Amino acid sequence: MVVSEEVQLGRTRFLGHPEVDQVLLYDEEIVLVTDRSHPFTRRGEASIQEVAQEPLIVYDRESAYFVAISQVCQQAGIVLRVEMDLDSIEATKHMVELGMGIAFLLRNGISQELGKGTLSIISIRDVDHIYLPICALLRRAQHYSPTVLAFLKLLQEIYGADVPFLREVGSG
Repeated sequence: MVVSEEVQLGRTRFLGHPEVDQVLLYDEEIVLVTDRSHPFTRRGEASIQEVAQEPLIVYDRESAYFVAISQVCQQAGIVLRVEMDLDSIEATKHMVELGMGIAFLLRNGISQELGKGTLSIISIRDVDHIYLPICALLRRAQHYSPTVLAFLKLLQEIYGADVPFLREVGSG
């Protein structure tokens, strides 16, 4: 929508496009989750090799989220056992809650389930935390409207983001 100029600004996990500028807002953590009766839940942790043996539920194999998970697994020398490939985060969470498998999900997207106790976060002993960059996107331009600049300033204040467009405006 940003590329086709349907919207002036977007927020997404990552987009590599020659006509789009990105501003990193924050890094969102991807965590391994299980249902409350899973053996990993009792231990609170698992090795990446143990994770590879479990049925994995994923959503959107084309997303930056899945690419990040795949890279971590590739570096660890494992191949994930994908049992279900769904098109919805909500469906993925529900399948995990039902004990159909485990999943890697964004920490910010599972707060309700953690609060209800239907999902548990499992630490992976031999893997560093996995993060996904969350960016503001805007179509590359010579000048931006005052509204866009004001919104970018707000994002800078909220997230502490480095917004180069604001430095350029401030120096001119």
